[in-house]
Amino acid sequence: MNKLNDGGTAFPMQDGQAIHAYAAAKLDAAPEGVDRDAFYNKARQEAVSGMSLRDYFAAKALQGYLASFDPHGEPVEYATKIAEDAYAMANAMLTARESDPGQVVPETNSSDSALLPEKNCEPTCAKADRVYEEEHHRETDSGPYTCKKCGFYMPF
Repeated sequence: MNKLNDGGTAFPMQDGQAIHAYAAAKLDAAPEGVDRDAFYNKARQEAVSGMSLRDYFAAKALQGYLASFDPHGEPVEYATKIAEDAYAMANAMLTARESDPGQVVPETNSSDSALLPEKNCEPTCAKADRVYEEEHHRETDSGPYTCKKCGFYMPF
C-alpha cells in the first residue's frame, strides 16, 4: 500500500512544556475507562506531529481562492469541488518540490481530469483568451479557466 506524500509535518510543537500541556489537556477530556498512559502518549505524538505540509499548502491555496471569492456567485454546493481543487494544488506543489526547479510536472487528485501545465500562462495572453468553466466566473475574473491561446489551466 502506498502512503500518500503529505510532505511531512508543517508546524510540529518543539517546546517540551507545550507538548506536555497539550497532552495533559487532552487527557483531562479523555473518556472514562481509557488507558490513560496510551492516551497521553498518543496526544503527545499529535502535538509533535503538527499538521501536514499538504494540509498547509491546501489551506494556503484555499485562502487564495477565497480572497477572490464572490459569495453571491458561488453556491455552497461547490464547496466540495473547491476543497478538491485546493488539495489538487497542494499535490502539485508537493510534486514541484520534489522535481528539478525547471521541471514542474504536477499531479492532481481532483475529480477534474485536467493536469496543471508545466508553466504559467504566457505574458502575452489576455484575459479575453480565458475560457471559464462557468460564465459567472468571467464576471468576477475568478474560478477555473483554460487559456485558449497557450493551454494554461487554472483550477480555481
